[in-house]
Amino acid sequence: MKFNEVMGQLGQYFTVDEGLTNQVIFSTATSMRVNSGDDIVILQAPISGFGTSGDGQSIDVVNEPQLAEMAQAVRTGTMADYAAKYKDQPLAGGR
Repeated sequence: MKFNEVMGQLGQYFTVDEGLTNQVIFSTATSMRVNSGDDIVILQAPISGFGTSGDGQSIDVVNEPQLAEMAQAVRTGTMADYAAKYKDQPLAGGR
C-alpha cells in the first residue's frame, strides 16, 4: 500500500485545526528522509504492568511518571534522548 493510500484511509479518524490541511500533512511526511529501517524508532506508551478492567478486559497499566517524561520529550523535541534512555527497557510483565 502506498503512503498516500494509507493517509487517505487513516485521515478520516483524525481531528485537527483548520491550519493542518492534507497538503501540510503530506508535505511534512514526504519531506522526511528515511534511508532504511534503522532510521525508524517505534515507541509505545510506557506501561508498568498489566491488569483487568472492571468488565474483565485485559489492559496495560500506564506508567504515569514515565508517560509524563515522554510527553515532555515530545513537547521539547528531545524524543531521541528519551528513546535512547529507554531503548533497553523490556515491556512490563515480559509480554
